[in-house]
Amino acid sequence: MHLLKTIITNGYILIIPVIIWNISFLSSLPTPYQSEIFNYNIPLWIIVGENLFRTVIFIFPLFFKINIKISFENKGLITYLSGILIYFSSWLAIIIFPYSAWSTSVLGFSAPAYTPIIWILGLSMMVNSYYFKFNYSKWHFLLPSIILIFFHISHVIYVFNRSYL
Repeated sequence: MHLLKTIITNGYILIIPVIIWNISFLSSLPTPYQSEIFNYNIPLWIIVGENLFRTVIFIFPLFFKINIKISFENKGLITYLSGILIYFSSWLAIIIFPYSAWSTSVLGFSAPAYTPIIWILGLSMMVNSYYFKFNYSKWHFLLPSIILIFFHISHVIYVFNRSYL
């Protein structure tokens, strides 16, 4: 029972849906998002920064203990679930309507790059502590997340400019 509780309260459990979604639907995104085009001729500082902070964001939750209390009072859970829905919807809009005004606008095209901040905020609000002796602060996760979002948006803007301007 202790092992099950440890698994359920590990912060990584909230990263798994994002990983599954990304792996499942990446190939369904329009041509500009396909890796050989998406990563072509992007400045090294963006690639390095994006990959470094993506690694931090996807590894860090392994060390988090989360509050799994499921209630409408759990603002972290509500923010996380809302963020997941918005993030997934940003992908679906681009996949289903790739030539729409939304998908070919800078705001729509870059939505999958900036919407993760919502579910990341929710995750950070649900964390109680680390699995080791160190006081948790939301900023331990939010600050590198904001930096990742900056690099990811920069990357997407380069691709957008190359694809639609």
